[in-house]
Amino acid sequence: MAEKKTSGGRLVYLDLLRIMSVVMMVTLHISGVGMRADIGSFDWHVCNIYDGITHICVPVFIMISGAFLLDPEREYSIKKLYKVKILRIATAFVFWSAFYAIIRASRSTLPFGKKFVLEFLTDFLKGEFHLWFMFMIAGLYMITPILRKITQDKKLTEYFLILSCVFMFGLSNVALYSLHGRIDEVFLYIDEKFNMDFVFGYTFYYVAGYYFKRYSPGKKFKALLYIGGLVSAVMIPLGTYYYSAKLGENLFILYAFQSPFIGLLSVSAFVLFKDLFSGREFGKGSLKVISFLSKYSFGVYLVHAAIIDYLSYEFDVDCFSFNTVFSVPLLGIGVFAVSLLIIYLVGKIPVLNKYIM
Repeated sequence: MAEKKTSGGRLVYLDLLRIMSVVMMVTLHISGVGMRADIGSFDWHVCNIYDGITHICVPVFIMISGAFLLDPEREYSIKKLYKVKILRIATAFVFWSAFYAIIRASRSTLPFGKKFVLEFLTDFLKGEFHLWFMFMIAGLYMITPILRKITQDKKLTEYFLILSCVFMFGLSNVALYSLHGRIDEVFLYIDEKFNMDFVFGYTFYYVAGYYFKRYSPGKKFKALLYIGGLVSAVMIPLGTYYYSAKLGENLFILYAFQSPFIGLLSVSAFVLFKDLFSGREFGKGSLKVISFLSKYSFGVYLVHAAIIDYLSYEFDVDCFSFNTVFSVPLLGIGVFAVSLLIIYLVGKIPVLNKYIM
C-alpha cells in the first residue's frame, strides 16, 4: 500500500510519531518530579512507569530526523544542511536559551553586578536542561553527509546498525550491569580500548530511522521486535525499581538511551506506527489536524519547560498536587495545550517564526 501523506507531502505515520514523542516528552518532564518520592511508594511506582516508558521520545525524535535526512533519494547538500537545518537550531537555541536565562535572572537574589552577569551568561551558554537536545541533533546534522554515504547501500547500513548494537547495546550494557550502573566509566573504558565513538550514542537511532522507513522487516523479525518492545515496556519500570530498591537510591540505568530496553521499545514503536498508519486512509480534517500538531511540535518542545516551571514556581502545581495516576497525564495534556497555543501565536510573528521554532 502507498504511504499516506499530509497536504504538505509529509508521511502521516511520521507526523503521528512526532506528535506522540512531544506529548511523551512533556509527560516525562512532569512525571520526573514524582521520582523524588520515597522509593517503593505509590507515587514513585506510578511516576516510574510514566517516566521510564516515555524516555523513548528522544530516540523516536532522532529516528524521524534520520528517516528524512538520510534518504539518498532526497537531495540535501551540505550548504542546504547548514543554511536550513543547523542555522535554525543555532538561532532557536540562542533565542530560547536567552529566554530561560532571563527567567532565572528575574528570580536571582544576587545584586546586579559582575556575579549576576556571570551567572546569566553561564545559564545562557549552558541552556535550560532540555535544550541539550539542540547540541546533540546539531552534531548529527553535521555528520549527515557522511552517514548518507552509508545509507546508499543496504548492506553497509545493516553493518553499521549491527556494529552499533554490539558496542552500544551489547558490550557496554554487559559491563554496565556488572559495574552497578557506573555508565560513564563503562563508556570511557570501551571508548579508550576500541575508539568506537562513531557508532556510539545517537547515530544508531538516526540511521535506524532511515532504515526502518525504507525497508520493512520480515514477519518473524517483526514479531520478535514487538515481543521485545512489550517485554521492554515491562522491564524498564520493574528493573528500575529493582536497582533503586537494592541500592536505596534512584538508579535510572534502564532509562538510558543506550539501554537495550529503550532501544527495543523505540524501534518497535517506530515500526508499529508505520504498520498501523502508513497505508491507512485519513479524512481531510484529520490530515489537517495532524499536520498542524506536527508543524508546531518542535516549538512545543522548546517552550513546555517554561510552562511546567511556571506552574510549579507560581502556583506550586506539579504531579503531587493530586493522585499521580491522573495528575501526570492531565497536566501533560494541559501543558501541551498551553505550549501549543503560545507557539502558535509566536508562529504568527513574521521572519522571527522561521528561526526560533
